[in-house]
Amino acid sequence: MDMKTTMDSFEDIINLYEGELDIPSNENCRGCDAQYKAPLLPWNVGSRFHSKQGGVFLAGKPHRGKPGTVRDSGVIDGRDVGRTLFFNEKWPYWSYSREILTSVYGSAKEGWDHIAFSNAVKCSSTDSNGKTTRQCVTQCLKENQVIFKEIELLRPRKIIFFTWSMHRDLFDNVPFAQPGTVMEHTDKNYRRACGRKQLGWWDRSLLANWGENVDFLILGHPERMKKTEYVEMVSQWITNPNRS
Repeated sequence: MDMKTTMDSFEDIINLYEGELDIPSNENCRGCDAQYKAPLLPWNVGSRFHSKQGGVFLAGKPHRGKPGTVRDSGVIDGRDVGRTLFFNEKWPYWSYSREILTSVYGSAKEGWDHIAFSNAVKCSSTDSNGKTTRQCVTQCLKENQVIFKEIELLRPRKIIFFTWSMHRDLFDNVPFAQPGTVMEHTDKNYRRACGRKQLGWWDRSLLANWGENVDFLILGHPERMKKTEYVEMVSQWITNPNRS
């Protein structure tokens, strides 16, 4: 990976949102039914994300409300909130992610420094755990393609989306994959045992349009999953090139 700086990468993403895509003001956004049309920039692009050991990109479902500073464009900068949530929050989404990265990198701080953390869908219709409409996901993923363009800018080597239960057929196409290179290690409906529950586990690899091999896991949300097994399974996927 090149040694592009974190600040350079974050500025590129701001320019993507506010300049190239003009979200949330473009025509696709006007056709979206999200309640909170305030796109959230990545929670984090770690200081060592572009190092050889970095390049792990995590993305969750839509955020809740407006967690950060709203810029003049309507885009949210949530980096301070994201850091606080990652290091302190007990919700499974944050605490399991913290434990996974501690397992991989030796500490939560080292994990945070090596990863990027974002959201697959940039706007929100909930203050709690409400469902994201298919229209909202479609406009963001298929029309604007924000998350995929964000990934193209950052060029990760490992991608995890915690979005298995969210209209996952909309993830069939991977716009940053070179044609014919997506290899399905499991299909979109596959589940793995995690404690007494079944965990959605859609495991793929591909050759990205920037010329590197990328592993891409669309994963069930950690809520109500057994923590020790969930953390172990995902940590092993990150560190094991064979994605066992």
